[in-house]
Amino acid sequence: MLKNLKHIFSPLLWFYALVVYVFAMSVWWINLHLRNNRDLYRLNVELLEMEGEKYGKTPQTIRSTPQYAHIEQHFASQRTMILSEGAVFLLILSLGVYRIHGAFKKELSLNHQQRNFLLSITHELKSPLAALKLVVQTLLNRQLDPEKQKKLLHNALNDTDRLHELVENLLLAAKLESQSASFSLQPLCISDLLQALFDEFSEKYENLRHFESRIETDVWLHADPLALQSLCINLLDNALKYSRQGDTISCVLFTKGNELHWEVADSGIGIAAADKKKVFEKFYRVGNEDTRSTKGTGLGLFIVHELVHMMRGSISIKDNKPRGTVFLLVFPVSGNTSAAYNIIV
Repeated sequence: MLKNLKHIFSPLLWFYALVVYVFAMSVWWINLHLRNNRDLYRLNVELLEMEGEKYGKTPQTIRSTPQYAHIEQHFASQRTMILSEGAVFLLILSLGVYRIHGAFKKELSLNHQQRNFLLSITHELKSPLAALKLVVQTLLNRQLDPEKQKKLLHNALNDTDRLHELVENLLLAAKLESQSASFSLQPLCISDLLQALFDEFSEKYENLRHFESRIETDVWLHADPLALQSLCINLLDNALKYSRQGDTISCVLFTKGNELHWEVADSGIGIAAADKKKVFEKFYRVGNEDTRSTKGTGLGLFIVHELVHMMRGSISIKDNKPRGTVFLLVFPVSGNTSAAYNIIV
């Protein structure tokens, strides 16, 4: 009941009610002025005809006089003025309403994203902290054999890494947004870097997904190693989040003419066409935090998008066949594969 009342008395509803009222009143005033102008025209014509009858003039003669022409001209000019001014007013009003409506929608979207971010970041921080606390309490209160202690400490290390990655993503996203991020350029064998990161990732999650890689050897890139590492980790992590047990995650790297092509694909749930343009927005995540089961803050793909464009590359999303998603990154290159590519971060 209270929710319905809040909806009824929401500012947006009052705004739309005011807009409808202003439009209706504008049309009414325009129609009223047109009617008054028409009545005035008829009155002036009747007065002119009455004046002409005194001198025995016929209606046809009266209508050919300069006075009648002046009345006709005045009537037409007034009608044109009313219609043009009314049209301009309605146009300006429509544009204003459109802009305000867009601002309302943007504000609602930002509030929704902020709410989702707060929910997700709370979950992302709470889960590993609770797990770490449990590990410490277990080690303090119970005598465990070395094997169990090692397993608990390994889990605690994974949770620590998870927190570290979360903090790093938050800091990197803030720097990218404020354009204060700095990178150290150096020649890198991107083939070796991607293969090492992919092997590490696949070893960590080998029981959950099927991993495939087709990485061309001896491909070099003049870029920052941390930026490339962040690109790879965030893309693989996104593929892991939005795929299911037994699905395939693949990494493909090859050169094509003067371009370097890098694909990260999964056979998971895929991305709807309506969301493909939004997933690179900061904090945007598909679905709602109240019902979403995947972990994350909505920063990974935002970071990927910003880093790719800072490296003068492009990123696009394609549908995988028969299901899933493919992220295609393309960078301009020069020279052969054994030379450092001239990409400026």
